[in-house]
Order: sequence, then C-alpha cells, then structure tokens
Amino acid sequence: MGIKDRLFSFRKVWCIVIVTVLTVCYLFTSFTYADDSMQVNLAVLRGEKGTTVTVPLTVKNVPESGIYTCSFWVDFNPEIFSSVSITPGELIINPSDFYSNVNNTKGFVAMVFEAPADESRVIKNDGTMAYIKFTIADNASDGVSFLTYNLSRSAVFTTGIDEIKGILYNNGAVVIGKAAIPSVIPTSTPTVTPTPTSIITPTSIPTPTSNFTPTLTPTPFSTPTVTSTPIPTSTEFPVIPTLPPEQVTPISTPPTGNIQVPKDIDTHWAKLYILRLISMGVVQGYPDGTIKPDNNITRAEAITALMKAIGYGPAENPQFDFADKNEIPDWVKGFLKTALDMKVVSGYEDNTFRASRNVTRQEVVIMLMKTFKFEPSDISVNSFADDEKIASWSKRYVNTACNLGIIKGYNDNTFMPDKNVTRAELFTMIAKCFEYLDR
Repeated sequence: MGIKDRLFSFRKVWCIVIVTVLTVCYLFTSFTYADDSMQVNLAVLRGEKGTTVTVPLTVKNVPESGIYTCSFWVDFNPEIFSSVSITPGELIINPSDFYSNVNNTKGFVAMVFEAPADESRVIKNDGTMAYIKFTIADNASDGVSFLTYNLSRSAVFTTGIDEIKGILYNNGAVVIGKAAIPSVIPTSTPTVTPTPTSIITPTSIPTPTSNFTPTLTPTPFSTPTVTSTPIPTSTEFPVIPTLPPEQVTPISTPPTGNIQVPKDIDTHWAKLYILRLISMGVVQGYPDGTIKPDNNITRAEAITALMKAIGYGPAENPQFDFADKNEIPDWVKGFLKTALDMKVVSGYEDNTFRASRNVTRQEVVIMLMKTFKFEPSDISVNSFADDEKIASWSKRYVNTACNLGIIKGYNDNTFMPDKNVTRAELFTMIAKCFEYLDR
C-alpha cells in the first residue's frame, strides 16, 4: 500500500471516528435535555360515580432560577363532573400568591402563581402546585375523562420577562368505574388559533362589552409639563354612590365568539390576565392584532377599560365643561361621563381633563379602588423605601390596593408612585380585582 493510500485510509478512519463521537454526543445531549426538561404533570386517578377525586398538579425539574410566576389552564368535560374546585398545594407558601378561576359550565380551571416583588417566595423545588377536586356526576358512564392543558394560556416565567421554554405538559385523566386505565395519555400540543370574526368569548362572569372599537392605533402621548400636582378638590374621598338607572345602562349580554390570542402577548408575563379581560370584553386588540402591553396607558384608555370592567356602557349624549373638551376622543366620551358621575375620576385645577396624559401608579390606584368600591385604609402591610413620595391624597388607596394584593412594590422595596403604568399593568390590576372578589 502506497503512502497516498495509507493517508487516505487514515483520514477515512479518522472521519468515521469524529462522526461517531459527534453522533453520540448529540444523542447524549438530546436525551439529557429531555430528562432535565421541566415538567407540569396531572395525575391519572380512578373514581366512582358520585365520589370526589383529588388530582394533584405537580411540577418537576424546576430550574435553579426558580418559578417567579406561572399560569396553567386545564380543560375538563363539564358533563362528566358535577363540580370542580381548586386549592393551592404545598409549594404555595402564602395563599395570597395564588389566584384561581373555575368555570364548571365551560369546563376549565385556571390558576396563576405570582411571587412577591422581593422574590422571597419564588418556587425552587419540585412538588405540588395545586389540588383540583373533581366530583364525578351520578349519571356519568364508565370511561376515561381526560384533563388537558390549554397551552395557549399556560406559561412559566423565571422573571417577569424570561419564559421557561421546552416544558413538558403531561395531561391527566379520571378513570370512572371499571374502565381500563389508558396506557397512553394524549399530550397537549400548541394549536394555531384561526383568525375569527370576533375576538371575544364569554366566561363565567357575565360581564358586558360594547360595540366600541377604536379605529385608530393610539401611540404614547408626550406628557405635558404640569406645574402642580393634580389633586382632588377634597381630601376626603366619598363612597361611590349607586348610579340611578337613567344615567348609565349596564349591558347584561355577554359577548360571543372565539378568542384570538394577540400576537404580542404569547410570552408576556401578563398573558393570562390579559386573556381573561379579552374574554370578558373588557379589552379589545388593535386592528393589527396586537395589544401593545408595554405601552403606557392614557387616562382615556384607562377609563374605558375600567368602565367596561364593571359592566357599564357609554352614557348617552355626554357633555363636558372642560377647557380641553374638544381634545377628548369621541370613543371615550360616553365612558368618561359615566366615570365622572361615579366620581372615579375628576379634572385638574385648571379645568382640563388631559385625556391623552399617561396615568401614574398612584393615580390609577385611586381610579381602580373607586371603580371596584374598595374602601381606603389607614393601615398598610407594607413600608416602602419611598413612602414619603406617595401623595397624601392617594396614600389610603395605595394602602388598600397593596393590602389586597392588587398592586405590589418593586424589588428594591420602592413603590414609585409617579411611574407611568403600562397597559399590561392596568389589565393585571383589573384581573386581580376580579380574582379577589371571586374568593
């Protein structure tokens, strides 16, 4: 064999060795990744008609960075189960970090965990996140009823913006009577949501909507220079009166159709909260299919969302005496009239309303607490480092909002009362108000 042939043979063997090593490494890495992937598991249990089975929802292979916030949505057959309830599991140290919503009519249970801003209760261990109790109907037939995740509404985040990818969602099942336990449980897979003619669907809370849809895409407005802090005309905030029926007319018919998940919230920390408000008709996306969750929210936009949230449509023939009344968008005027009648909001000392002005945290807290009729409180469970920056006219409302878990401080123990509020932040606060009232 010549030198050339020997070199060729050596190179051939060396190439085979390299390919083999790379293949083994790839396979090892792939299988290791699969073994180490975080899992969200629902158990498979057996039960008899008329009895209640408790299905644990567990997490496994939680990353070292931990779970800062997560949301899970589980669908079930409402014809099989007469009632369903949920309680937090051992991983939830403080029940105030856990929110849930069960719809026995539509057949779903949704849950959200959110650690406090100081990350003191971030989940870093494997274990049980929640227990879901299913009561099997007396007339249920023997068989298997699967419990499946809705992946478009399920997500896990290590921080407010860092989503954990590649999670394995293992569905569960309730085996009724003498039916055989299935050897294979169907796996939840993401589905592409078609573009429907409507982006609204009803939920368990029959909240209303209106035909209002802005045709213009709002953009962040520059904040004008304000020489004085906008304060209420009185330091005593009255209890919101019940409105006479002729002033506003609640719309009792819930919207119908399918939810179109906005394309810019798929991995957003506020996804589940936003989807809930979309399904209730409180929030509607922009014409381009987005929500723009991180845009600052204006006074006009905030008022519209708040009035829709509590079931009020726009008042008819709204008239205003504000000096800048011609600058108030037509689409908010009816809602603004309602909000003014309810004393949820007021104008500024110079008789302007400033509809396009961005809303600050302390301003939106007052609007929110008044909208949902939560009483202001002199007692606070928090002591913020910048407590002196919270205005006296908002302090008692901030106390209430923090005490109820509607709003939280930041990691450095500040509240930042004058920081602008984003659309996602307001939508989250509204959703948390509903969750508090649902308890």
